[in-house]
Amino acid sequence: MEVKVTRFGDTQDGILLNALIDSGSDGTMTPLSILKQIHARKIGRTYIVAINGARQQVDVFEVAVQIAGQHMGRVEVVADRHNRQMILGRDLLNHFVVTLNGLANLVEIPM
Repeated sequence: MEVKVTRFGDTQDGILLNALIDSGSDGTMTPLSILKQIHARKIGRTYIVAINGARQQVDVFEVAVQIAGQHMGRVEVVADRHNRQMILGRDLLNHFVVTLNGLANLVEIPM
């Protein structure tokens, strides 16, 4: 799914990304390289737990996100140092009616 990520409070154009939808993930992860590129503000640190139970400390940043034409305002995301794709978790997905059509390989979020 295409999303736009911008530094929170910035009126400049953000970066368009293709994000992976992960309805099993509690939070949203964003590549650290993207966060650096938009000069996102680091606001803290937290721990995440992978599906295999491994615990890792990560940085938390504040950004603005636009999904399906809707501005989400201030969003807290964790920095992903290893992957190059944004992962949308339930913290953002729960604000929408999301239709996952596996047979058609399609995700729909009405505007």
